[in-house]
Amino acid sequence: MSSPNYKKKLIEEYNILKKQLHDLNENFDQSSDQSSDQSGGIIQGRLIKIPQREVAITNDDKNKIKDVTYIIPKNTLLFRAVEDYKDDLFGIKIKEKSCIPFNYNVFFYFDPYTIDLIPKWFSKFKKIDVYATNEDTVVLNLNIRHLNRGTRWSENPVIENCNIPKDICVTGRDYDPCLKKEFIKKNNNIYGYITMGRSDSQMFRENIKKANKEVAQTVHKIKSHKNEIGPAELGLYPLKNRKPEDIYINVKDQDKFLNSNKYVYRHITTLVRNPNIIRNFMQKHAADRKEGYFFIYK
Repeated sequence: MSSPNYKKKLIEEYNILKKQLHDLNENFDQSSDQSSDQSGGIIQGRLIKIPQREVAITNDDKNKIKDVTYIIPKNTLLFRAVEDYKDDLFGIKIKEKSCIPFNYNVFFYFDPYTIDLIPKWFSKFKKIDVYATNEDTVVLNLNIRHLNRGTRWSENPVIENCNIPKDICVTGRDYDPCLKKEFIKKNNNIYGYITMGRSDSQMFRENIKKANKEVAQTVHKIKSHKNEIGPAELGLYPLKNRKPEDIYINVKDQDKFLNSNKYVYRHITTLVRNPNIIRNFMQKHAADRKEGYFFIYK
């Protein structure tokens, strides 16, 4: 039987998170296309305001925490700069096979211009790969006080550093958050998260001040639990049937695997990083939703 103190603690946690959800809705108000950063400067662009729902995040039946998730709509356009887009579909190459680790994240932005504002990671890539979500997709919000990139260092039932799991085909990077295996077992309908990186955001805020109007009004931003503004980064697991186990694929069987499995997203095209080419693609294929945040593929 639960003690009065335990029940009181649960009620306090629920009220805290309820207030955070209210604050998120207030903070993500899109009455204007301009938002002030902490230094008082104006950062233009789209501030995230998207459909939300609650999901139970549990260690066990006695420890439940409510948290916010986002719904990424069907056919949302996603953009990414990489050497070979096939890694996004089949995972990491290991000799004659490729492997999709159980905690695999493929990182995207919601517009093609954010990539140019973070040159540290993307200046060497000459092309941008374009994707779209196949269905409405549920992801976690890693931008609140109790759940963010920083909490991957602490005891929590949700995320950890990607390099922590050892029973895995490919060890991830220590600066990325990954969903824990036990969390995936209980929440296999959650395919990733939205977050923002601190160093990326600092670079983003500096470079957007020098960007032209077209770029400044198109980039997609998000506000952190510390009230910092930066680029909205989406990490997704590729496969619709998510399991807490590694998936191995023979390189020669990749086409067969692609045709016989449901994916969270699909590859649309590869664009040369030329402003006119990107502009033409967006004018032809990017339709705004009523919410004014996502670009929907048309």
